[in-house]
Amino acid sequence: MRSIRPRLSSEPPSTRRDRTPRRERSSSTPFTSTLSVPRRNTSAAFHARTHASFVQMSVLPKGARTAAVSGVQFRTLPGPGGRMTAEEVQAAIDQSHYHMPRISLLVWENTHNVSGGTVVPYQMMVAASAVARDGGLSVHIDGARIFNAVAATGTPAEDFAALADTIQFCFSKGLGAPIGSVLCGSEEVIAEARHVRKRLGGGMRQVGVIAAPARIALRDRERIGEDHLVARRLAEGLADRYPEAVDVARVETNMVVVDGRSFPFQVAEMVGRLHEQGVIIGTLGPHMIRLVTHRDVNQNDVERLLAVVDELRQ
Repeated sequence: MRSIRPRLSSEPPSTRRDRTPRRERSSSTPFTSTLSVPRRNTSAAFHARTHASFVQMSVLPKGARTAAVSGVQFRTLPGPGGRMTAEEVQAAIDQSHYHMPRISLLVWENTHNVSGGTVVPYQMMVAASAVARDGGLSVHIDGARIFNAVAATGTPAEDFAALADTIQFCFSKGLGAPIGSVLCGSEEVIAEARHVRKRLGGGMRQVGVIAAPARIALRDRERIGEDHLVARRLAEGLADRYPEAVDVARVETNMVVVDGRSFPFQVAEMVGRLHEQGVIIGTLGPHMIRLVTHRDVNQNDVERLLAVVDELRQ
């Protein structure tokens, strides 16, 4: 969910060095990571509903193009909320005999987008990543919203990053910058990632105008907890009106997934009416809505949304 009206900060970027987990940094994507880290002619283990696997399947969906470009197959593992247990990872490794592609990479997503911003528990990641290491796998974290996981759990970003060979996070999304993401890893991996990025047609010039708001967003990352509170209030407000539409207990960070089948009106009607009021929301289908709070959304915006819902009830 976002408000149309802008709230841009004019404060200059901080010159203070941040404490983000990093060794080398390079603008990248999850696809670049899967080209840079795993060995060719192997597979990468993802959660079955991980955003990175969805993106890569949708970008290169036909004719095994993903495998053709990266030389890497995808092995998906089940589990609620993006969770993969140590036992599930071990089972996948054990199945990687000569009849199946060997696994060389384990990929986490935290927080888990498709599950509504749920947090993969840190100790679960510790246990499963240790199994992966023992099996000779590298580990990557799709941390597009890793700072939301930090805010929700109190676990430092450095601790999450220490579990992996590489971690990617976005300056946009929870951090609130207009654009930008980075891949963090060893100097050797980043050098390879830059080569892969160029091979895929990536690369930008004159990016200082992008880096400035990214530094502000990173400096102000402690405010992310406010987004979680706003999301919680939004979920509670909708649940008070339509208890079957929102599971408040599942709202762990800044996402609220709404099942509109219990509404006495169409989801499309709600989307259109909110747009007229200056509030843009996204849908996951004809009946499902995903509302995301961030630095440009506050309690007043929540009240605007709930007011529209009340009008549609009449």
